[in-house]
Amino acid sequence: MFFMLGLKSGEVDAKSRERLHGRFTAWTDPVPFVPNSSVNALSNLPLNCLMPALSTALLIERPLIYSSLYDLATVVFASQGLSNLSTGDEKDEFDKLRLRHEVAQATKLLIEIAVVLRNLSDGGNWPMDVVHEARVSARPESTVGILQDHGRPDIDLRFREACNKLIHADGFEFGMSSVEGKMAFLNGLVQLHGKRSTRPWVAEIRIADFVRMAVRQL
Repeated sequence: MFFMLGLKSGEVDAKSRERLHGRFTAWTDPVPFVPNSSVNALSNLPLNCLMPALSTALLIERPLIYSSLYDLATVVFASQGLSNLSTGDEKDEFDKLRLRHEVAQATKLLIEIAVVLRNLSDGGNWPMDVVHEARVSARPESTVGILQDHGRPDIDLRFREACNKLIHADGFEFGMSSVEGKMAFLNGLVQLHGKRSTRPWVAEIRIADFVRMAVRQL
């Protein structure tokens, strides 16, 4: 059984653009962009100037990524525990919390993690140094799901491709396990639906394996 969450195409991008527009409305004067400047140069820039370009790996703190991964694991794998705490009553407080937040939070965190880690891996500054590279290389890579590209044999889904599918998916379906007399709980699987050109695809991600592989990138 799966719980379906549909996302309108371009919805995330539109909201991001709106937030960015609001953030930069105070910087109205056209000024030349200053590439390859050091962070110290920020103190010498006029107030209406854009900041110098910095690598994403320098802007995003790894503890924040760890926090998002912990939140994702907690939301998904505490679902059964909250189901056990439920009385089964239609007004149960734990069921109310789950209905309001569980799927929405899991979806947000999956997309957030996928965007950040895919961006870091493609940014040219990841791994950040030789120590980080050695640590990442020492950890074996495992697949995190299966890709069903219609008309083609199923293939194992690697972590980076799973991030791509999360970013470009048109819809999410979360796997649910039934409990007699109680609300079903998340079972740790999520199916993503999307299209490449006109050909539909379905990707099934094992969230536990996705979280493990995400932690190994850090």
